[in-house]
Amino acid sequence: MIDTESSPDLPPTLAVVMQDKGQQCARLTGSWNLRSLAKASDLQQKISLNAVNKTMQWDMRSVDVLDSAAALIIWQAWGEQMPAQLQIKPEHQRLFDRWQSQSVPVAEPVVPRFSLIFNYIQQLLLAFWAQLLDLMILLGQLALDLGYLLGHPRDVPKTEISITIYDCQHCN
Repeated sequence: MIDTESSPDLPPTLAVVMQDKGQQCARLTGSWNLRSLAKASDLQQKISLNAVNKTMQWDMRSVDVLDSAAALIIWQAWGEQMPAQLQIKPEHQRLFDRWQSQSVPVAEPVVPRFSLIFNYIQQLLLAFWAQLLDLMILLGQLALDLGYLLGHPRDVPKTEISITIYDCQHCN
């Protein structure tokens, strides 16, 4: 954050004034930091509305405090390019030079909670139906195997069944 000798307690302001030649000038004054901008929420909209006018002059010489967050907000309102007619203190110019030399990452959209809950319930239902299908396949295979063994009693593995029962009795 860049401080100057002026009072850092002044709220941020944006005033559009007419100059001698009839040209509009957006004059920014006060403390332009994140804390001050949070208190003056209408300023972001004012900056965006005035930034549409590409011929407007911007006078930021009366800005007492400018931090990188406020510089980024102004920079984005300007369409990520410096206005043609800008008057600014050299120490504040460095902040805009910083934003000019790097790109701002785009945040991924936030998925609403309802969507997360809906997706979770959908996955539960799909998993339930998949388990039910597997159970039906298992019971169907068991019925087919029992039907086969009833029709072919010689194929029943009697010795394997009796050995398994014998071993289980001696395990305890």
